[in-house]
Amino acid sequence: MTTIYPVARSHQPSSHLYDVPSLENGGANFQTWKYRFLMILEMRELMGYVDGTAVAPRPSLPLQQSKYLQNDKEARAQITLTLKDEPLNGVLHTKTAKEAWDKLNTRYKVSLYDAHIQNGHVSYEYIKKALDSDHKYLGLQTDPSKMDEPLCEACAKGKISCTPIRKEHISNRAVNFGDILHMDLWGPSPVRAPGGFQYTFTILNEATGWLHEPKMRTKDEAFG
Repeated sequence: MTTIYPVARSHQPSSHLYDVPSLENGGANFQTWKYRFLMILEMRELMGYVDGTAVAPRPSLPLQQSKYLQNDKEARAQITLTLKDEPLNGVLHTKTAKEAWDKLNTRYKVSLYDAHIQNGHVSYEYIKKALDSDHKYLGLQTDPSKMDEPLCEACAKGKISCTPIRKEHISNRAVNFGDILHMDLWGPSPVRAPGGFQYTFTILNEATGWLHEPKMRTKDEAFG
């Protein structure tokens, strides 16, 4: 019978740097970058070095202090080596991983409106509840001074509905040819038809259903 013994966990920090897309200049991808990065910190058991829960040992404990400093250096390397030049310039003079992390979080806080846009136009209330819950958005950092709720033009347009078209006529249908004509002018077409035609003028006679659709080169020909 073969006995399998657990592999001893190494206490040395890994030199492996994960392939995380860089934080772009301007921080447009900060939310997704931060989410990925937090997953790495959790996997490497380095989260405490950016959230402040890992406490530096006393100088009287040199071995523990050396391990702490090495882990902090690894966490800081994971941060700085995934930054493009602009965000990197903001953390050049930081001494610890937590200091670099805090500077990035402060720099790229977003307004509630920006969070609404970045998260697929979910409602403001949904975002605020998610931020206040135990299961917070990983990577989302909002600015408390920018929690106003302006009207989102895209949402307003997306929720526009048209009045249903009635199935019955609300007025009597025309009886004689030419009493009522329905007309529409379409164009210009992005591609010219043979002969240079770009517009279509639709004329529909209500009484008989007669339809005429002459093609035109210019819009003013409809009045000719």
